[in-house]
Amino acid sequence: MREKAAPPGGAWEQVRQLISMPQLGVGTPDTIDITTLESIMMESIPALPSPDEMTFEFRAMPYDMTNSNTKYIIDLDRAKTYEYQVRNPKLGVQITWEGMCVHNFADGGVNTAQNITLTTMISGAFVEEPLTP
Repeated sequence: MREKAAPPGGAWEQVRQLISMPQLGVGTPDTIDITTLESIMMESIPALPSPDEMTFEFRAMPYDMTNSNTKYIIDLDRAKTYEYQVRNPKLGVQITWEGMCVHNFADGGVNTAQNITLTTMISGAFVEEPLTP
């Protein structure tokens, strides 16, 4: 996963140690019911997609480590909108979207790795395009 600092056009920064991510894409489209008393079955038309959120999980790196994902995620400003990008080299596609972010440290215990989650609240449409460098 890569992030770009606001405003759009800034340099991309890779968030390292990604271990899980949600399903990406449009999913099931929303519909608007237009059924009337004259209808012989339910009728609908496509609706605008509703914004959602996506959560990514990373292995937490020590805060003072070079290129620490923990420091990078904690330092993100929750009040700003960022541009996010997930790249899939196997399929040759990249998906980009804008959204605000929230982070949390996952539960941990003895003899377990500490994880950090980054949730993006989507504020724009997904853009799917061929992979670029």
